[in-house]
Amino acid sequence: MAVKPDQKPDLRIVLCSPRGFCAGVVRAIDTVERALAIYGAPVYVRHEIVHNRYVVDSLKTKGAIFVEELAEIPDNTNAPVVFSAHGVPKSVPAEARAAADPGLTSLIEGVELTERSLLNALEKNGVKRFDPMGQKFDPNFQQAMYEVPDPSVPSGTVVQVVQAGYMIGERVLRPALVGVSKGGAKAAPAAANGNEPNNAA
Repeated sequence: MAVKPDQKPDLRIVLCSPRGFCAGVVRAIDTVERALAIYGAPVYVRHEIVHNRYVVDSLKTKGAIFVEELAEIPDNTNAPVVFSAHGVPKSVPAEARAAADPGLTSLIEGVELTERSLLNALEKNGVKRFDPMGQKFDPNFQQAMYEVPDPSVPSGTVVQVVQAGYMIGERVLRPALVGVSKGGAKAAPAAANGNEPNNAA
């Protein structure tokens, strides 16, 4: 169809079907829904686990209560608390642990002991856990989950580790899931050896 000089061409709008959520978000939603199914309402959730109003409202109608601080949760409740994985300082679970009853504290210690035993068994078989906190982001060993505006560190630095990574020899079994700084000076180039993360732990 010919278009006159003073006439705009027809605009074609293509609507895409939704792609869904990443695996971490699916797991977070599933965790809250499973807690609701096992323990019943209410289940407290520290921070909104997903930036999707429809999902958050749906969880609220099922009995999830979203709070910003642990102090907002009543002292006289035995309801479970689900923590948002993104950017929760280590002090927050520590505060929850300090306030927990002795039975729950024993359970936490048992889970931590089991984790240490598992990591020792993995290490005996050549599997090593690594934590790239403070290193330059390297897509060979890490998967960036989000950016963190922080001009105090070089841009491209790992400033949060959501999930540690695992290697066997020089092969990555699972990349570390990380938050990467944005806004500072550019990071220095990585070391030339390049066959392993800078800090295996």
